[in-house]
Amino acid sequence: ICELQTTIMALFRSVFVLSFVIVVATAAPNYMPCVPGSPGLGKPFCNHTLPIAERVQDLISRMTILEKCANVDDKMGPIKDTGFTGYNWNTECLHGLGGICLTVNGTTRCPTVFAAPPGLGATFNRSVAMSLGKTISDEIRAYTNNNGHRSYQNRPIGVSAWGPNLNIYRDPRWGRNVEVPSEDPYHSGSYGVAYTKGLQWGPDPKYTKAIGALKHYTIYSVEAGRGSTYFDIATHDIEDTYLPQFRAPVVEANSLGYMCSYAALTNPSLIPDGDSPSHPHSEPCCASKFFAQQKMVDEFNFKGYVQSDCGAVNNMAGGEKYTTSKTDAAAKALKDGMMNSNCGGGLVNYICPAIAEGLATVADLEARLTRSFTLLMEAGLFDPPELQMYTKIPFETINSEEAQDASLEAARQSLVLLKNPDHLGKPVLPLKQNMKIALIGPHVNTTIDLAGNYFENIGLGTCAGPDCVPSLNVTFTRMSAMGGGSVKIMSACADRKCASVDIPAAVDFASDADAVVLAMGIDGSIEGEGHDRMDITLPGMQYNLTQSIVAAVANKIPVVLLLFNGGMIAIEDLKLAPIAIVECFYPGNTGGMSVTETVYGLQNRFGKLPFTYYANNYTAASQFTDMNMTDAPGRSYKYLQDESLALYPFGYGLSYTTFSLQNTEQSNRVLEIYDDVLATTSITVKNTGSVTGDEVVFLYHNGTSALQNWMASQPAPDPMAKKQLIGYERVTLAPGQSQVITFNVTAEHLSMVDRHGTRHTIAGLHELIFHRGHGEEVKQNVQVKFTNEAPRVILSTMEGWAKETGVVDGEPWLQRRHHLY
Repeated sequence: ICELQTTIMALFRSVFVLSFVIVVATAAPNYMPCVPGSPGLGKPFCNHTLPIAERVQDLISRMTILEKCANVDDKMGPIKDTGFTGYNWNTECLHGLGGICLTVNGTTRCPTVFAAPPGLGATFNRSVAMSLGKTISDEIRAYTNNNGHRSYQNRPIGVSAWGPNLNIYRDPRWGRNVEVPSEDPYHSGSYGVAYTKGLQWGPDPKYTKAIGALKHYTIYSVEAGRGSTYFDIATHDIEDTYLPQFRAPVVEANSLGYMCSYAALTNPSLIPDGDSPSHPHSEPCCASKFFAQQKMVDEFNFKGYVQSDCGAVNNMAGGEKYTTSKTDAAAKALKDGMMNSNCGGGLVNYICPAIAEGLATVADLEARLTRSFTLLMEAGLFDPPELQMYTKIPFETINSEEAQDASLEAARQSLVLLKNPDHLGKPVLPLKQNMKIALIGPHVNTTIDLAGNYFENIGLGTCAGPDCVPSLNVTFTRMSAMGGGSVKIMSACADRKCASVDIPAAVDFASDADAVVLAMGIDGSIEGEGHDRMDITLPGMQYNLTQSIVAAVANKIPVVLLLFNGGMIAIEDLKLAPIAIVECFYPGNTGGMSVTETVYGLQNRFGKLPFTYYANNYTAASQFTDMNMTDAPGRSYKYLQDESLALYPFGYGLSYTTFSLQNTEQSNRVLEIYDDVLATTSITVKNTGSVTGDEVVFLYHNGTSALQNWMASQPAPDPMAKKQLIGYERVTLAPGQSQVITFNVTAEHLSMVDRHGTRHTIAGLHELIFHRGHGEEVKQNVQVKFTNEAPRVILSTMEGWAKETGVVDGEPWLQRRHHLY
């Protein structure tokens, strides 16, 4: 199998040679003002032996007030007589570098595009997210070193990357679910930590490899009216759901940037007693002293830059009605939001007038510039290129074989096997390569849409353009031929909206085959930024097409349904049909290969669902714009009240083999945790089947018992999650092989959030739950105790936001000392 896979990959790497949108490189790296011939040479800011703080102060002292105002933008302006020609912060790096294909010495390469984030989240593998970050930073540096550009305003690419997007998959209708890894804050935070480590920190201890920017801090999951809507969100939900995934990459990976979101939130501390939430009591995330200063800087120890989402500053004086003028909006963004860089002109165009009006000061402006230029100097942009490791990363790094292999490995692990029933005495999947396959559906010839959205150009190796990305048509045809089989193709629909289809012809086409593979789903015309998806079923005639073929042939020959999407698709009664179903998400530039080899059984690397897979009637039962997770019918696996509204639970996913869990601890042992001591617990997972495969083991916390005891002494109840994820590990096991997986557990892992938004860990009996997403659960009791018999310890509060914290003077606080992710 390994030899066959190597042959297959070599074939795909040499398929196409096409031209595409390209930029031909010049000799000088982008944005290096201290190179020979620069007017900055000999000045202190170009002296790499001086402390960076001194160099930054020297550079800012040479700027006019207009130059200072021009440099709080995502496209920084030039500084006279310094050699600094400006800088572009705006480079999208959601799941690959957003850049134009680049040509050097007659060879063209395009950025590597990994699977879209829902698929990356489905891997539940930190090494995949770290590999994504490393690949992006490798290619950012290769682009910077070779004068690479974005297509957006043809901007030269710098060393900054907008990513990852860590917003929560809150509702299946949100158009930008295609950009986020999970509904779970712990998992999203873990993904963000790994991505950020891979992106920012390389082998050179002196220089930052790339500057990340977490998106979109902190609440965002509605497109309609996103620039003019305020949300009244419970303080519990802000701390429980909307902050942890941003805290983690800052605290544990020193993330150097974040993008503030469009959202405006009702700030309870601004509401007079007896009044109700309204616009005058809302506060935009991009001008929130609480979220920027108190949470990010004071609590998380954030030392990076703040980037506005595009148009967010203008929104403050527009639809959000937060300020009465654009100058006031600019001043509040700069001071309260601590904004360094603005996209959309609201800050750069109005901050000088705001200073003239006395709404902000030059010192406020210089504080923001100091942070921006410090980051650029720490990345080496003002140092001699010859002294740096990252300035030597070559053009050939872009979409290299190593990068392609990383993308393919991610794609393999991103697929989720939802269903694989027995058919005529054996499972539907895997199919045999000698079969005659009917490949049907609007995704059979998909190339660029295999990668989702938020990238500019795509290719494979030195082949540039979307036609270089192998479609299912290409991959199935080639792999089938290798096994003596054949494939015939029918798109059936003109596009993914599938307004019309000849169903009798498609049924006839399917009937004349040994097996049917249906490639169905959606694309960027149906989901994405700017447009939500109110109908979460298969679009147009796709469902009728699928149902008709299943009804006609599924009892005679194997039928496989492949789903391509970012946000989930409600498949309803297709779940009951005698067919195999694989959730493919958007698997990236090597996705066609990963899907095909998995269908043929050459790989068994399946992942797990990173979100709850809702039934179609969930949308009728839930209010789309309600951001509170605990409001009926509840959101995510933690708070969903009616499990019939879910087709498949969070973490679900099958395999071509079987696994079991066995408790390695004594059955009656109670794990004890004292104060901030690090404890460990373990579980044994075994491959009980006949095929090598991957399994993910989840560790959940259930604090119901301790919480109920605590609430008995409280005046009002606290929200109660069914369980919450606190750890996971992925393993690959051969048949009969077993492995012990050890998890760290601390008091902080066992924390919960009360109705005031105070995060605390309660003394008493807790429960740990080991699970594989389906099948058996293994449980273990944990006894938590604190010094002086304290009933709880405090980790953080929403003081300054909530009117009450519920914290009594003298209650003990727990210092965060352990890595949780």
